[in-house]
Amino acid sequence: MPVRHDAMSLPLLLLAGCAPDLTALEQRQKELERELTELDEELVALRETLDEAGIEVKGGRPARGKARGAKAKPARGKAKARTNEPPEGHQTPQTERSAEAGLSVTRTGRVPALPPPGNVERTATACGFKLEMPELKAISDYPLNNRGLGKSGPVVLSVDGQALEAHAFPKDYEERCGGAFRHAGTVVLFSTPDTPTLEGREVGLSLDPRVPLPRGDDGRPMYWVYPGTELSVHLDAWDPAWGEAQVTIGALVVGTGDATFAVGDTVRRAAGAAAISEPLNGATGIRVSSPEGGPYVLIDVLTIGNPDDAVVVTGGRAWRASP
Repeated sequence: MPVRHDAMSLPLLLLAGCAPDLTALEQRQKELERELTELDEELVALRETLDEAGIEVKGGRPARGKARGAKAKPARGKAKARTNEPPEGHQTPQTERSAEAGLSVTRTGRVPALPPPGNVERTATACGFKLEMPELKAISDYPLNNRGLGKSGPVVLSVDGQALEAHAFPKDYEERCGGAFRHAGTVVLFSTPDTPTLEGREVGLSLDPRVPLPRGDDGRPMYWVYPGTELSVHLDAWDPAWGEAQVTIGALVVGTGDATFAVGDTVRRAAGAAAISEPLNGATGIRVSSPEGGPYVLIDVLTIGNPDDAVVVTGGRAWRASP
């Protein structure tokens, strides 16, 4: 007897047989997306180098020839390498205790105002502008990403009070007049929200006040301590049944002077790549602060506990392991 097939049965059977191939294609697509992101990062790095050397970029490509006196720089590698690995702490404990310990994180102090925007120039692109702000380079996406901290820059660019989309790719602020920007080293590259003109418009810079601040790459929560502010990490209680607790902090301190790290009554000061490890010893408060006119602090790792039980405030490994 002949077998009758429904109209949909053959395509479904074919799709079922292709499931492994589809999975492989999805994985390859993700790999290509990562490679594209890295290429975009390297393009931004190259353009910054050209800017610093005085080489004009036209039509989205480097103009031919070198600026007089400009020296060739070595090719840059991928912008993901980390020169100083942060402490691991206890980012993936057997049991995460944040809710039971009553974790809260708050900022006190006024978020400082940034200097007025410097010189703004039109770039040789359909929609782009370039704002020179070399004094803010240390907290821009480019050096932070170079240290393995991702697109964590906290600067907000606004036009007529409207905040533009941050951490944008070149196509978003060169080809599209959609209101996007990228803080790339010594410059802020951006496009206006509609027509490519700044006539009669006000450009403003500020620091993002959110705690935590979602990272531009993947939304991972990042904690900034600005000059003149303090970040307080508070636990209602650490249950002795959970065992001894060690506080581990990995942070980047950039700018003038030291930042202060306090675990209860134990106080330490640090600059540069800071690695702090202290026993909790019954304390319920951890404070990270910067004085007026002091440095900026980006906390990359902060855990409290041990391998079995821990409170994970932030950490790259913990973020990658989260569902």
